[in-house]
Amino acid sequence: MTRPLRVLCVGGHPADTFDSAGGTLAHHVRNGDEVTVVALTAGTRIHDVVISDTLRFEDRIPDSAELTALMAERAEVKADEVRRACGMLGITDVRFFGYDDAVLTLREELILRMASLIREIRPDVVVTHHPNELGEYGNHHAMTAQLVLNGIGAAHGVGMGDPNPPHRVAQVFFTCTALIMPSNTLAGQLHWYPDLIVDITDVVEAKVAALDTMRSQQYGGNYARKTIEMVDGAMGSVGGVAYGEGFMTYQPEVTLLFPVSEWQLQRASES
Repeated sequence: MTRPLRVLCVGGHPADTFDSAGGTLAHHVRNGDEVTVVALTAGTRIHDVVISDTLRFEDRIPDSAELTALMAERAEVKADEVRRACGMLGITDVRFFGYDDAVLTLREELILRMASLIREIRPDVVVTHHPNELGEYGNHHAMTAQLVLNGIGAAHGVGMGDPNPPHRVAQVFFTCTALIMPSNTLAGQLHWYPDLIVDITDVVEAKVAALDTMRSQQYGGNYARKTIEMVDGAMGSVGGVAYGEGFMTYQPEVTLLFPVSEWQLQRASES
């Protein structure tokens, strides 16, 4: 590359901006590439210890005005956690769409806003969830990926009122974290195979520290360590490294030669 690579990572919830690909994004930051992460929803209804956990044990839910104020307060708490977490990985361009996570569907307004964001950032690479994750239905991650893919398609054309010209994304990578172990019948029918594993062993401590900041959804402490050990450790074992992040490429890569990595050649010569 004669210029820095532009990478855009879109997650359904605040922590999704880094928990599945944070190590890889940290590598790109270190490489001098431009990294932007975006959270589609505030994640307060299902990923906040006060709203999604404490309130379910109360006798009544606060009225709409009080609940709206509480959700806005908790959304800012979560946003602050994500900014600090991403900062530990070297990521400084952190953005929030701020959509309510009550019901997430393929809406034209969201697709057009995503297309406008893509025209603005002009990413070479987009990283997001798998569009069929966990069986797709009722899953914010899958819907986020579908919104992103539709936004990428819309960004190919001009946008009404958008001063930024059309833009084409070179490659999309789907994260594989939630595909490792199916949690329902529909998820069990999905084809799962990461065709790219990034060795994140050198930055795994920073990723644990980043997850540790997400106290609003009880990711700190033992959870942060357990999930990295279980998920990134399992993904790493597939590729023969200590810790890895797995991805599925959306489009086939095109090269003039067989793309055999230095790691594969080294591994083939080992005991």
